[in-house]
Amino acid sequence: MKTLLIIALSLITLCTKAQEKNILQIGPKGGVVKTIQNYNIEFLNSVSVIYVYLYDKSLNAVSNDGVLSEIVFCYPYDECLNKSLITIGKNGFTVSVANPRFDYCDITFIINGIPVKAKFMNSTNIAEKN
Repeated sequence: MKTLLIIALSLITLCTKAQEKNILQIGPKGGVVKTIQNYNIEFLNSVSVIYVYLYDKSLNAVSNDGVLSEIVFCYPYDECLNKSLITIGKNGFTVSVANPRFDYCDITFIINGIPVKAKFMNSTNIAEKN
Protein backbone atom coordinates (compact mmCIF):
# COMPACT_ATOMS: atom_id res chain seq x y z
CA MET A 1 0.00 0.00 0.00
CA LYS A 2 2.86 2.39 0.82
CA THR A 3 4.43 1.73 -2.58
CA LEU A 4 1.19 2.57 -4.36
CA LEU A 5 0.84 5.79 -2.38
CA ILE A 6 4.43 6.82 -3.15
CA ILE A 7 3.91 6.15 -6.87
CA ALA A 8 0.67 8.14 -6.90
CA LEU A 9 2.27 11.11 -5.11
CA SER A 10 5.26 11.00 -7.47
CA LEU A 11 2.98 11.07 -10.52
CA ILE A 12 0.97 13.97 -9.12
CA THR A 13 4.17 15.93 -8.43
CA LEU A 14 5.53 15.28 -11.92
CA CYS A 15 2.25 16.25 -13.60
CA THR A 16 1.99 19.44 -11.57
CA LYS A 17 5.53 20.54 -12.44
CA ALA A 18 5.04 19.73 -16.12
CA GLN A 19 1.97 21.97 -16.51
CA GLU A 20 2.50 25.24 -18.35
CA LYS A 21 1.96 28.25 -16.14
CA ASN A 22 -0.04 31.00 -17.84
CA ILE A 23 0.64 34.08 -15.76
CA LEU A 24 -1.02 37.16 -17.19
CA GLN A 25 0.89 40.38 -16.79
CA ILE A 26 -1.36 43.38 -16.21
CA GLY A 27 -0.26 46.66 -17.77
CA PRO A 28 -0.41 50.30 -16.68
CA LYS A 29 -3.88 50.74 -18.23
CA GLY A 30 -5.23 47.48 -16.74
CA GLY A 31 -4.93 45.37 -19.89
CA VAL A 32 -3.09 42.16 -20.72
CA VAL A 33 0.59 42.67 -21.59
CA LYS A 34 2.77 40.54 -23.85
CA THR A 35 6.50 41.01 -24.29
CA ILE A 36 7.63 40.81 -27.92
CA GLN A 37 11.25 41.49 -28.85
CA ASN A 38 12.20 44.74 -27.04
CA TYR A 39 8.60 45.86 -26.54
CA ASN A 40 5.61 45.31 -24.31
CA ILE A 41 2.18 45.46 -25.95
CA GLU A 42 -0.84 46.09 -23.75
CA PHE A 43 -4.26 44.95 -25.01
CA LEU A 44 -7.60 46.17 -23.66
CA ASN A 45 -10.87 44.85 -25.05
CA SER A 46 -14.00 46.80 -24.17
CA VAL A 47 -16.20 44.67 -26.50
CA SER A 48 -16.94 47.38 -29.08
CA VAL A 49 -13.51 49.09 -29.01
CA ILE A 50 -9.99 47.70 -28.74
CA TYR A 51 -7.21 49.76 -27.17
CA VAL A 52 -3.53 48.85 -27.63
CA TYR A 53 -0.56 50.54 -25.97
CA LEU A 54 3.12 50.26 -26.85
CA TYR A 55 5.86 50.22 -24.17
CA ASP A 56 9.53 49.39 -23.88
CA LYS A 57 10.73 46.51 -21.66
CA SER A 58 10.49 48.72 -18.54
CA LEU A 59 6.87 49.68 -19.39
CA ASN A 60 7.81 53.22 -20.41
CA ALA A 61 5.63 54.58 -23.22
CA VAL A 62 7.03 54.20 -26.74
CA SER A 63 5.88 56.93 -29.13
CA ASN A 64 3.35 55.86 -31.74
CA ASP A 65 4.66 58.56 -34.09
CA GLY A 66 5.53 56.95 -37.43
CA VAL A 67 4.53 53.45 -36.29
CA LEU A 68 2.50 51.51 -38.85
CA SER A 69 -0.10 49.21 -37.33
CA GLU A 70 -2.69 46.62 -38.25
CA ILE A 71 -5.01 44.26 -36.41
CA VAL A 72 -6.46 41.04 -37.82
CA PHE A 73 -9.58 39.71 -36.10
CA CYS A 74 -10.01 35.96 -36.57
CA TYR A 75 -13.45 34.40 -36.15
CA PRO A 76 -14.65 30.81 -35.97
CA TYR A 77 -14.44 28.84 -39.22
CA ASP A 78 -11.20 30.59 -40.29
CA GLU A 79 -12.75 33.92 -41.25
CA CYS A 80 -10.48 36.92 -40.63
CA LEU A 81 -10.91 40.68 -40.93
CA ASN A 82 -7.98 43.13 -41.31
CA LYS A 83 -8.27 46.67 -39.96
CA SER A 84 -5.85 49.53 -39.42
CA LEU A 85 -5.32 50.80 -35.90
CA ILE A 86 -5.80 54.53 -35.29
CA THR A 87 -3.25 56.34 -33.12
CA ILE A 88 -4.45 57.93 -29.88
CA GLY A 89 -2.40 59.88 -27.38
CA LYS A 90 1.34 59.38 -26.98
CA ASN A 91 1.64 55.58 -27.27
CA GLY A 92 -1.88 54.31 -27.92
CA PHE A 93 -3.87 52.82 -30.76
CA THR A 94 -7.56 52.04 -31.10
CA VAL A 95 -10.02 50.36 -33.44
CA SER A 96 -13.76 49.76 -33.33
CA VAL A 97 -14.85 46.13 -33.43
CA ALA A 98 -17.47 45.31 -36.06
CA ASN A 99 -18.15 41.84 -34.64
CA PRO A 100 -17.04 41.30 -31.02
CA ARG A 101 -17.27 37.49 -31.27
CA PHE A 102 -13.74 37.01 -32.63
CA ASP A 103 -11.65 34.14 -31.22
CA TYR A 104 -8.35 36.01 -31.28
CA CYS A 105 -6.58 38.90 -32.96
CA ASP A 106 -3.10 39.38 -34.36
CA ILE A 107 -1.58 42.83 -33.90
CA THR A 108 1.33 43.96 -36.05
CA PHE A 109 3.40 47.09 -35.55
CA ILE A 110 6.14 48.20 -37.95
CA ILE A 111 8.60 50.12 -35.78
CA ASN A 112 11.61 51.59 -37.59
CA GLY A 113 11.07 49.06 -40.39
CA ILE A 114 10.96 46.05 -38.04
CA PRO A 115 7.71 44.06 -37.60
CA VAL A 116 6.57 43.39 -34.03
CA LYS A 117 3.66 40.93 -33.81
CA ALA A 118 1.50 39.72 -30.92
CA LYS A 119 -1.53 37.43 -30.66
CA PHE A 120 -4.26 38.08 -28.08
CA MET A 121 -7.21 35.84 -27.27
CA ASN A 122 -10.65 37.41 -27.00
CA SER A 123 -11.24 37.44 -23.27
CA THR A 124 -14.81 38.73 -23.65
CA ASN A 125 -15.84 35.43 -25.30
CA ILE A 126 -14.76 33.29 -22.34
CA ALA A 127 -17.92 33.89 -20.34
CA GLU A 128 -20.16 33.28 -23.36
CA LYS A 129 -18.80 29.83 -24.26
CA ASN A 130 -20.12 26.75 -22.47
